[in-house]
Amino acid sequence: MKNILIYVILLSCFSCGKKKTVTIIEENNQSLPHIEDTSIGNILCVDKLGLCDSFFVVINRLEEPYIHAFNREDFSFKGSFGMLGQGPDDFNFPFFLQCNHADSLELYDVNLATFKSVDIEKAIDKVPNAITQSGMPKQIIGSPDLYKEKNFYFGNIDGGAGLFFIYDSTKDKMKWVDFPTSVKNEECDFSVINRITLNEKLQKVVSAMFYYNRVFLYDMEGNLIKEAQIGKQEICPELVNGEELSNESMRCCTDIQSTSECVYLLMQTVKEKSFENPNSETSRIIVLDWELNYIMTYTLPHYVKSILVDELHNRIIYVAIENKEDTNIYYFDIKNN
Repeated sequence: MKNILIYVILLSCFSCGKKKTVTIIEENNQSLPHIEDTSIGNILCVDKLGLCDSFFVVINRLEEPYIHAFNREDFSFKGSFGMLGQGPDDFNFPFFLQCNHADSLELYDVNLATFKSVDIEKAIDKVPNAITQSGMPKQIIGSPDLYKEKNFYFGNIDGGAGLFFIYDSTKDKMKWVDFPTSVKNEECDFSVINRITLNEKLQKVVSAMFYYNRVFLYDMEGNLIKEAQIGKQEICPELVNGEELSNESMRCCTDIQSTSECVYLLMQTVKEKSFENPNSETSRIIVLDWELNYIMTYTLPHYVKSILVDELHNRIIYVAIENKEDTNIYYFDIKNN
């Protein structure tokens, strides 16, 4: 009987040691950055932001041409390209493909199911073959965040089968990383929308949630390393009849970016019913290291749609929603801690 009791105690201790604890992130280092206006105008609805060599590039959703290029340093206008169509030079609904080893602007078009590789200067000058295209595997179509690492693609799909996927293009094999137990994982459940970012050197992936104040750290094999909660009070989505997302649900992280040193979470405090018309709502950017340790918080004077970190010029660029659907682009210098 004594030996059985010892075994039970040891088993209990082992189980406790294996259980992953949730780290609470307290935002105790606030910064009010000095905001600068890029003076980029006449673009009605900027969605995504990208960088390539000396260019700062934006995707516009409401009118043609869809893609506009600016000088990366001073934001002076360089030119536009990308009309609506089915041809190699045309676009329908593009996103930026994150690819560390590319020497051109890499995009993917979810509606055309194609990858697009762009020589920006030639595309602006309308030089033939400035844009080349290739087919996109059907399994990864629809990902809002897509990273290419050698022969692998890492991405996420809203309402998908897991938190994020790892697609091996050489074997045409898809692996979904299961949702953590702390979030719901019903099939096609849009309350588990998330955004991801990747660090190739550290072989890590960070995922942050739209409707949960949770952020997760994984290795690139899909193994959970760490889970953190932003703030002491847990935020979860509210569901109607246990299925449909309620308009009273709070939005949490709506965009995520990273550098080799830090992860940047775009955080909101707006309800689902108000996100398209946030009025006087503002946003903030939480900075973490790649162990999910808290560094600081930038409090912004605008409601922000998307962010981009420019390491070359040590600044963060963001899209602010103003006057309902209209957008403006601002930036501020990154604070060195």
